[in-house]
Amino acid sequence: MNADTQRRAINEAAAYWDVRLRSHTCAAEDREAFGAWMGADTRHRTAYERLQSVLATLRAASDHPQLRALREVASVAERRAAGRGRFVSWAVAAGIAAMTVTAGIVTWYWLPTSQGVAQGPILAATALNQGAEWLVTGASERRTVSLPDGSSVTLNASTRLETEWLAHERRVWLVAGQALFRVAKDKARPFIVAAGDRTVTALGTAFDVRLEADRVQVTLLEGRVAVRGVGKASQQPMLELKPSQQLVAVDGDVPMVRVVDTVRVSAWAEGEVFFTDEALPAAVAEMNQHSSQQIVVADPALSQYRVNGMFRVGNQDGFVGAVTSYFPIEARPDGQGRIVLTSRQRGSAAR
Repeated sequence: MNADTQRRAINEAAAYWDVRLRSHTCAAEDREAFGAWMGADTRHRTAYERLQSVLATLRAASDHPQLRALREVASVAERRAAGRGRFVSWAVAAGIAAMTVTAGIVTWYWLPTSQGVAQGPILAATALNQGAEWLVTGASERRTVSLPDGSSVTLNASTRLETEWLAHERRVWLVAGQALFRVAKDKARPFIVAAGDRTVTALGTAFDVRLEADRVQVTLLEGRVAVRGVGKASQQPMLELKPSQQLVAVDGDVPMVRVVDTVRVSAWAEGEVFFTDEALPAAVAEMNQHSSQQIVVADPALSQYRVNGMFRVGNQDGFVGAVTSYFPIEARPDGQGRIVLTSRQRGSAAR
């Protein structure tokens, strides 16, 4: 195998691992295999870190008109490939669609369905970004990002976090919103998430952190994490969570730990929202978090109704259709793009 072929194979493997680690089906053994691949050859780490730095650069320039054009090209390519019943062969350039931008040369890679991971374009280029990085999602956006250490984070809508990679630790500050972390093992560099008045320390695990105005929620999916208080909560004892446990701390008070259904808690990362006996205003607030179209509960009497079931995030019409058909509620547009819910007048027909 000549040098060019080897380099291409390494770049393709880096692209594969990026997609694999971002997948919600990624398991502990996958992350261990990735660690072994990274340690097997210094060229592997170089290729993977170059890919991550370029992805970060491209995310920062996501509104560049040429990148928007490439996304449209990719969308057309995907539809055509789907129409033929297959995707372009793994790691073959789609087209090949390549262009020069500030970050460098961009190449589109595709993965086949047989790899068992999410399909889509993987962007590779020639740039290097070091130090802290901000990751931000919009009001109706959700995305998964591969981190330089092989970990991944899925950001819910309206989420803002900062990452920093130091010699002795990996540090993330969750400033607002919700994020699901899948952490690659590195005993020499603990993975620490700071959110509100709590820090969460993990060593190879998967956990969900949600930060609201005065409330921190930590849910452990697998592995183990240690949760500590900071500031006025610093005198509280450290708590170590077990899988399926959720810690809830409100305004610095002693946290509550309970057992939860982790599939439901993390369903948002798959584009789903589960409600179990949830008060209608709370369910509406959750649905609004994932959509630019807002639902307004205009009648306090609607708080008596409880919502159960699963809804796709952003499917406001489906949610409204369900609650108006099941409860005596009517919905109307308010002229500002919002959907207003009120009690149905006696004798009115359901929407």
